[in-house]
Amino acid sequence: MFLPLPRATVLAATDPNNPKERHLFVLLTEPLGEQEEVLMVNISSVRPDVPHDDACLIDCGEHPFVKRLSYVVYRRAWRVPLADLVAAVESNKMIPHRPVARELYDRICAGLKASMYASPEIKALLHWQEAI
Repeated sequence: MFLPLPRATVLAATDPNNPKERHLFVLLTEPLGEQEEVLMVNISSVRPDVPHDDACLIDCGEHPFVKRLSYVVYRRAWRVPLADLVAAVESNKMIPHRPVARELYDRICAGLKASMYASPEIKALLHWQEAI
């Protein structure tokens, strides 16, 4: 059973032309606001000669899905209505995976606060969640 709580992860396609290639997404918040939205970030592999945000790097093995040095794509952090997330999991568009460790979750959140690529709105949502 999927529990949409902070630290939960799902695998989801990021390219509609290649739906079998899935990336790891991490839930950072409990459902927020009237729309009950959760804040999610994507994890992507570091590629040579391709710029990336170094606010939070993740080493191979820090999560079972991470097979090479990766980073959090804060510029694509997104708010997802809880109902849409649950529907995507139930229809297998998103596949639940193991939660991230508390230490990694804390680093991801710290990286969001430090990232120059995360929008002020996204940073405010995380701050609001922490204040609860």
